[in-house]
Amino acid sequence: MIARYAWLRVALGLALAVGLPGCGGNTGPDPPPPPTPTPAPAPFVIFQSAFPPLTPGDGASGDFTIPAAGTVRATMDWTFPSNRMFIFVFSGLTCDDFGTFLVTGAAPGCTVLGQDVDPNTKPASLSFTVAAGQGARVFVFNGGPTNESGVVQITLTR
Repeated sequence: MIARYAWLRVALGLALAVGLPGCGGNTGPDPPPPPTPTPAPAPFVIFQSAFPPLTPGDGASGDFTIPAAGTVRATMDWTFPSNRMFIFVFSGLTCDDFGTFLVTGAAPGCTVLGQDVDPNTKPASLSFTVAAGQGARVFVFNGGPTNESGVVQITLTR
């Protein structure tokens, strides 16, 4: 009889193993994975230009279009750290009296969107936000003491 009970135990154990889920088994569907974060918008270049050699007290300007609302960042780099370089970005294309603007801080048609007038920071940079696309003018000025050349790059992040 002992043999018979042993066989019954084995049969009962097999029946339970087949009929019951295993320990640590899944009781439902896996939770959904967390959503992939949206990458930060990448800036794209809307203007880039080298400015010609400027004598001390001379400047150069360039016109460009800001195609849409967003954050605009302008960066200017130049050759000699000893030179005092200034960069301004004006709204629209009407600012052309840069001499008056530099002396008084204002001139007809010269609405400043952004400026970096810290001549000790190389490269110079500025940023500002626009609510809609528009035309703009960038102006760089060499405060000296020597001739200078360099490059301006302007990006937009939407």
